[in-house]
Amino acid sequence: VDSVSYASSAGAAGDGNSLSRSETSSATLSAGAPTPGVGSLPASSAGDSDQDQHTNATTNPDPQQKTQTHSNAPVSSYVPPPAPTLFVDAGSDRAVIVGADTEFNGRAYDRDQKSISEHVRFSWNFGDGTTAEGQSVLHHFSYPGRYAVFLHIAQNRDATSDEVIVTAEPAKLAFTAFVDGSVSIENGAGRDLDLSGWIVKHYGDQFVLPEHSVILTGQSMRIAPGALGFRGSDATELDYPNGVLALRAGEHSATTDPPALPVAPNTEAALAPAPAARLVVAIPSEQTSSAPENPELPVESATGDDALTLTAPPQVAGVAGVIPDLSRSWWIIALFLILAACGALVAARRAGKHEWDIVEEKG
Repeated sequence: VDSVSYASSAGAAGDGNSLSRSETSSATLSAGAPTPGVGSLPASSAGDSDQDQHTNATTNPDPQQKTQTHSNAPVSSYVPPPAPTLFVDAGSDRAVIVGADTEFNGRAYDRDQKSISEHVRFSWNFGDGTTAEGQSVLHHFSYPGRYAVFLHIAQNRDATSDEVIVTAEPAKLAFTAFVDGSVSIENGAGRDLDLSGWIVKHYGDQFVLPEHSVILTGQSMRIAPGALGFRGSDATELDYPNGVLALRAGEHSATTDPPALPVAPNTEAALAPAPAARLVVAIPSEQTSSAPENPELPVESATGDDALTLTAPPQVAGVAGVIPDLSRSWWIIALFLILAACGALVAARRAGKHEWDIVEEKG
């Protein structure tokens, strides 16, 4: 807007005075005592002494004159973000039992700690590949481990999230039914277990464990028939809160993970079909007629004593031989079918040689 060029020859050269611009001429500068906040001195006072100038400026200030300050410092364009107005709490870290439903409750609130529930979307990610929506949800973990559970909420254009760590552990329980009709639940885990909501079921009758049913580590809970409302037996079972079977009477819960499938070192060899099992049945040499074809039991010709070779279906080989051998019951059924086929074969050969005796009886 305006500028002034200054040199020490113009005055105020280190003597405590300052330069003041004249009211009548902006180009005229005069030295005098500084008068901050007052304004420019009149041009007539340019030749006055320092004391007079200071006295005149103090006693007769010009109310119409304003001091203007021009700054060349850069102005920051930073705009602070708005303060958050939405907060969420997914609860605290916890330990749960594998297979048992656990309730997860989320809470949304504002800066005043006031709960918010209207028009808020609650989205859960349990860290095991499953998700759910809702402020309060039930979830169970199928395998032991530590899981990061995220709760994300959104309201209009605001959104935020919270994380909790959940440790899923095997139950390590033992369930027993006694002759007096009572049942016992033993805690073999290394910590106390809360079995609230678990179900003791006996056919159509059931008993639900009340809230805060905690079994201390290494201890057991024995429930009398009077509390159950029925008499326990070998058919009594212990179910998870969602009704899924956990243990039958006399069983212990598994404490290890199911075995993983082994990796085959040679895939081609692992996928190659296993050799067929061969069963040889001897047929008398005088029976030389050909056997009827059976598509289920292929027949191969044999030398010598007309041995009949039956080829059993080959075993299907899985990856690294993970498919087990045929069970004993299957072999019994297969052997029965083979013997039946052999009997039919012998009967067919005799019929072909007319070795049957036909007796006619007259009435």
